[in-house]
Amino acid sequence: NVIQCPMKGIINNNKGNYSYAHSVLQSICCLDASKEFINSIDFKFINQNAKLSKELYALINVLNLGKAGVSNGIIPLFKECYEKNKSIIQSKNVLKEDPFHFLFFLLQFIHFETNVPKNPNYNINLLKNQSINNKQNDVYMFNLYMDFFNQTQNSFISNNFYNIERYLYECPNCKQYYNYGMKTVLRIDVEEVIKFRNNKFPMNINNKIDLRDCFYYYNDKITLTCENCGNLNTTKGFQICKPARVLMIAFERDYNGFNNDISFPIDLDLSEFINQNIFNNNTNYSLVSCISYDNNSGNYFADCC
Repeated sequence: NVIQCPMKGIINNNKGNYSYAHSVLQSICCLDASKEFINSIDFKFINQNAKLSKELYALINVLNLGKAGVSNGIIPLFKECYEKNKSIIQSKNVLKEDPFHFLFFLLQFIHFETNVPKNPNYNINLLKNQSINNKQNDVYMFNLYMDFFNQTQNSFISNNFYNIERYLYECPNCKQYYNYGMKTVLRIDVEEVIKFRNNKFPMNINNKIDLRDCFYYYNDKITLTCENCGNLNTTKGFQICKPARVLMIAFERDYNGFNNDISFPIDLDLSEFINQNIFNNNTNYSLVSCISYDNNSGNYFADCC
């Protein structure tokens, strides 16, 4: 059972429906990490142009004091940040009324504003060159990427919301090779999960899925073209190596009448989906917030535990 968050909500003084953004902001404010953020951060180190970060900080602070929050400043600042950073990040959906894109880009923009690298002179070419020469050495590649991550990614966002993922490629010509990347939100295509599950278990075909189905699908292999030799029968598998402190999952579905139910537990153990041989990390999570869309009202709501 999901319990409504006891803290005061967000007041909408804007013209228009901003429930997609408010549900995201309400969810962020419920996190222990956000409460620690407002109690420990020293804004003296933040660039004076970090307008969006300061606005979010003020909103988190007000809501956690049990007062009602007003998000009037965040929406226009978010759009301003997109215009400023569109040469770095582009998406045709970024300014649409969609909670996933708002969450994803909000985290990225906050990171851009507040990131203080431990090594601002880190040579990115070192990572690129070493990656090319050592793609078949899994442990070396992981340590190389983690060194890059630890030296260059240092913000409230990177410290709490970044997942480190491993990509395993298997090519008939190049054999096995590896790559690493980071992601803030795990995107799950619900329709593809159901196809995957029904193909694998044809005797149990139905439209109901649970979170375990989603992670089995997420770790499955896909077929693509080898980036080294161009072989068309290359497979690529995903695996989380270093899960984020705050795990965020976006369920995507077809909006043309594809109906399905998704069940997920209050407490979740991801140990069987994490590469524990490379990184030993806590894999237990508890549900904090769930954002859902209400067809009757046309609004998004955040239910916080």
